[in-house]
Amino acid sequence: MLKILLKYYLPINLFFDIATSTLWDNNATTASIRGFVLLIIIFFAWIKKPNDKIYTPFIFYTLFILLMIPFASDSFTSLQLSSKALITMWAFPIFYIYGYLYTEKIIIRNILIISAILIINYVISSWLGIGYSPYTESSEFLVGNLSDSWLTYTFTLFLYIIILKTKNVSTPLKIFYLIMFSLLVVQLLLGLKRTAILVFFFGISIFLFLEKLNIRLIITYLLGFVFVLFMINRYSDVLEDRIFARGDRIAGNYREIIETEYRYLESIVVWEKIFSFKNIPESLLGLEAFNSRFNYDTSIFGDRPLHIDYNLIVNTTGLIGLAFYFYIFYFIYQRYRERKIFLEYKYRELFLVIFLAQFLASIGGQMLSVTYGSIKFVFLAIALTKND
Repeated sequence: MLKILLKYYLPINLFFDIATSTLWDNNATTASIRGFVLLIIIFFAWIKKPNDKIYTPFIFYTLFILLMIPFASDSFTSLQLSSKALITMWAFPIFYIYGYLYTEKIIIRNILIISAILIINYVISSWLGIGYSPYTESSEFLVGNLSDSWLTYTFTLFLYIIILKTKNVSTPLKIFYLIMFSLLVVQLLLGLKRTAILVFFFGISIFLFLEKLNIRLIITYLLGFVFVLFMINRYSDVLEDRIFARGDRIAGNYREIIETEYRYLESIVVWEKIFSFKNIPESLLGLEAFNSRFNYDTSIFGDRPLHIDYNLIVNTTGLIGLAFYFYIFYFIYQRYRERKIFLEYKYRELFLVIFLAQFLASIGGQMLSVTYGSIKFVFLAIALTKND
């Protein structure tokens, strides 16, 4: 049973995202049930194979965060938010240990299941009017409860590196994969979330830089580009309406856009407070464990949570917490350096695309998005287990 849950850990996560606000209400009880299910999976996976050094930094980081919760202004909220961050991070050591479960067949099946869920969710949501369109407030483009989950789309698209580089794929199947990929790209572009789109093109640029191109791959990529153009043309009216509605944030004087952007303003407030050292414990430790509501300038931002991950981390866990967070990624990269020469090349490409792109993605936030975070850490881990 545990092996089945681990094999389909990501579709399970995505199902919870889709079902929330549709099959059941979006409330604390629903989130707690989901958190409990994921915690049970991770806990039992850990205790079955506990003796590995890969766990060490994650254990220390978990203890560091948990020790801050009693000092938080709202301990219950801090516990809820911390559990999201920790559950996603723990996916790395768990799936590093259990990566052998992910054969190429299981990996491709996961990618296709996730893609199918995202596409079907869009079709059903638009048909039944589930969710809302944050820019046009109409029903021409709805994705249910995923209206703020565009990094999930971006990092799902990165996984197609594995499919595109898989050998001995028949032409009809290859065309099917390209259609699935194109449909997800179109949804991402229609979403008009600047960070998610920028991260997608950044990741694609890294991939093309690393890629060893040949005629077959060039033809495949050109076909994918043609499919995307074709689909975009089919949705041109919807895209124009959404660009028009979004115009104040994607057109005009870029300096003015940046200077009025809340992410820019929050960064000034947060980092000035941290480096002022007026309250040394807060500067070093944050003492809020991922709960940023009411914990920075309320006169300007009210109860708005911080949107940039780095601001959130340093504001709520301090400079030590930020250093610890970056150490986690340094630790992961060291595992890559140790195993690099043994890895199949497409998994080296996937690792570097996800690893580098996630730093840019953190500008858009969503480190507390369990599904996005799980995709990121699960495939960083799996990529390191696939020998050539």
